[in-house]
Amino acid sequence: MKLLCIIFALLLALVDSFSGCYPVDMSVRLEEGSWIKLICGASNEDIPQIRNIAFAYTLAGVDCIDCAADPSIVSAVDEGIRAAQEYSSARSWLQPARPWIMVSINDDADPHFRKAAFDPSLCPADCPRPCEATCPVLAISQSGVDEKKCYGCGRCLSSCPLQLIHANNYVRTPQHAGTHRLPERQPVPSSSPRSQLPDLLIRVDAIEIHTSGSTRDSFRELWQGRNGESGGIEGWASSLKLVSVSFPDQGETLLDFMLFVSHTLNLPDNVEMTDGRPMSGDVGHGTARASIALAQRVLQCRREARLRGGVQLAGGTNDYTATLLARNELFKSQAGGPAKFLPSPSFIPFAPSLPYLLTFPSPPPPSSPPVPLPPSLLALITPIHQLSAGKEAVVGAAFGGYARKLLRDELLAVNALGPPLKLEEHEELAASASSKALAFVTDFKATALAHVQR
Repeated sequence: MKLLCIIFALLLALVDSFSGCYPVDMSVRLEEGSWIKLICGASNEDIPQIRNIAFAYTLAGVDCIDCAADPSIVSAVDEGIRAAQEYSSARSWLQPARPWIMVSINDDADPHFRKAAFDPSLCPADCPRPCEATCPVLAISQSGVDEKKCYGCGRCLSSCPLQLIHANNYVRTPQHAGTHRLPERQPVPSSSPRSQLPDLLIRVDAIEIHTSGSTRDSFRELWQGRNGESGGIEGWASSLKLVSVSFPDQGETLLDFMLFVSHTLNLPDNVEMTDGRPMSGDVGHGTARASIALAQRVLQCRREARLRGGVQLAGGTNDYTATLLARNELFKSQAGGPAKFLPSPSFIPFAPSLPYLLTFPSPPPPSSPPVPLPPSLLALITPIHQLSAGKEAVVGAAFGGYARKLLRDELLAVNALGPPLKLEEHEELAASASSKALAFVTDFKATALAHVQR
């Protein structure tokens, strides 16, 4: 236990040595191109697990924690963050900054917003139950699927020899803050009364809109409101620090789709989260390539269309992502003086900086001296006709399945010990989980900063 604590303290010192201290404004990480986001899962409702991974990754120095748009889930993330800060203070460690809290919503049926389901009474007594073996979060048992734990990865759907497992899609929008199931291929209902999301937005720093790109009317309505009336996300956007849009590969229509999103949101700063291979980062290194490939295509489209904002990797991200980014020179930024992540002069109404990220989840490293911005971020403060022809780069990456899998042993051990299921109350487990998280985050950030021209 002492050895783990010593290692953890040394890792904290390492972070401190190249960052000086954690900046309060996480947008600095976007400027550096070292932004890193933890994805709890848009469908993950396992409150103890979410609280504990928020605790460990806050200590590790993530810049943002993305979770389900549900008040109880946001409270769990907030509690984990505060527990990490108190844990550090009690040990006189470097005080971690408070990461931004982001909630995920969707405009229509989306793989991130679904739950597996089946009738266990239909299962044969002699079934080898491959569904249990393939579930990464142990959400399947003899009694069926634990909806709180299931985050919709879909691996069980094809594993059932009798095809008894199906997925229930649902939507979270300003009108639906909780879980509301959707029939397959049905449009998002728009006439329902508003629920909790507007109030929830007051408690969070950022929002991510997941869209498949196939139903543009749904996306427009989610943002602008029905028939241009109030009620869309746009009405609350000025209270947010960041708006992100997550989307999969659009094929030949990618550029057209990106132009549509940019025109609809009409924000000065945008981060695009490229969802290369959704919810697959914990499968193996090969999945990281899909995320990189989509990021490269999006960066090229942004360059051609002179779109402002940034690109964040996601969908297959893991411990191989930083290596691939470096190999493809996607960490390399434009040489020049420091710049601020601020709205363009023409964008006055949203006076507080409001980055809009079209998210391909991307990770953040620590900051110290100001560093030059990649052209994609310089676009935020430069008139579009003056954009540099320099190399485009990502602003960071987001990690979900891999980041959670990294702490799986510690999380299972805490659960086995019984209530109160708080990681910090078990010193050895807390040190082990936090050390793993910190080593992962530090490695990514150090790699990102090593490729920044100072």
